[in-house]
Amino acid sequence: MRRARILTVVAGVLALGLTTPPALAADPVEAPTTVLQSDFETGDPAPWGPRGPVTLAGTTADAHSGAGSLLTTGRTGDWNGPAGVGTDRKVRASGGPVWG
Repeated sequence: MRRARILTVVAGVLALGLTTPPALAADPVEAPTTVLQSDFETGDPAPWGPRGPVTLAGTTADAHSGAGSLLTTGRTGDWNGPAGVGTDRKVRASGGPVWG
């Protein structure tokens, strides 16, 4: 009786394993797309432009890497700052540093 019960359990486990669909693989992660790239090393703020009543200037003060950085002055609202246009997406820098 005990042997029959064990065989029944083993047969059930095997049958379940044969009828259970395999686990699905995770979707591959898409690599990030660069839509705007600039380094401010030339002192020219392009391709960035003003968003609101601000002044943009290239400077060597407070650079993250390299020698150049972008100085934004004259902000009167939280939404004011540098803005750029890349391919089909608008890119906006607001507040603090912009690097990843």
